[in-house]
Amino acid sequence: MRRGEKAPLPALPDIEEKDLGVKEYWYETFRRVLILPLKEKDCYMLSIDVYKRLERQEASMFLESETSEHNVLSSNEIFLIYKPLHEESLSRLVLNGVKPAKGELVAVATKNNGDKRVEISDVRLIYCGLKGVPSYEDVRSIYNEVVRVIESRDPLKEPLDEIIERS
Repeated sequence: MRRGEKAPLPALPDIEEKDLGVKEYWYETFRRVLILPLKEKDCYMLSIDVYKRLERQEASMFLESETSEHNVLSSNEIFLIYKPLHEESLSRLVLNGVKPAKGELVAVATKNNGDKRVEISDVRLIYCGLKGVPSYEDVRSIYNEVVRVIESRDPLKEPLDEIIERS
């Protein structure tokens, strides 16, 4: 390592919470995918960390689109928005031969003096019919595809080497 360069944070590829059966897979040093077992047999939810700050026009379009199809939780001027993923998007996210039964995009929106800010924070996917907890490498392929679509970058060719500052 050269003088002045930062050492990358150590990767944590696989952590399991035994009591709840929740697994954490870490990619690109500080991006996490949670694998949560659901009550239904062989069903799991993947919660995938992503980050994209939408520009003003893109944010307005995001907030105005599909108003009948998304849920909003709010507290003062902070809103959590849950938008369902379309069938076309779900069909690109096959895991071990299983297409997600459901998926949603989670965004945080804030309003400050009339200015709107929207940041996509994660994607949640529900898979039913999996034969056990998916492996680190299998989940990596889903993570890579989600990052390509949401962040418009290929994590294999353009990996993150430092934390993105949310200014």
